[in-house]
Amino acid sequence: MTDSNNHSPLPQTIDFKRLGLNQVAYVKVTEVDQEIRYMVHTADGTAVTAFPSEALARMAIREHELEPVSIH
Repeated sequence: MTDSNNHSPLPQTIDFKRLGLNQVAYVKVTEVDQEIRYMVHTADGTAVTAFPSEALARMAIREHELEPVSIH
């Protein structure tokens, strides 16, 4: 008997972190030296660099042929 709902197992959590690793990046607001900065992070959460504005951070992401994504 075959199971019509047979699905392959879900990837482990570490695999989810790798999804989009070379395709997306996100911006997170942070404080650096008592000033608000917009930190660019890779898909796996690695902080890359900070910018003085979100617009500049998103522009830098696009210049590196990545897609900026929002996180909530």
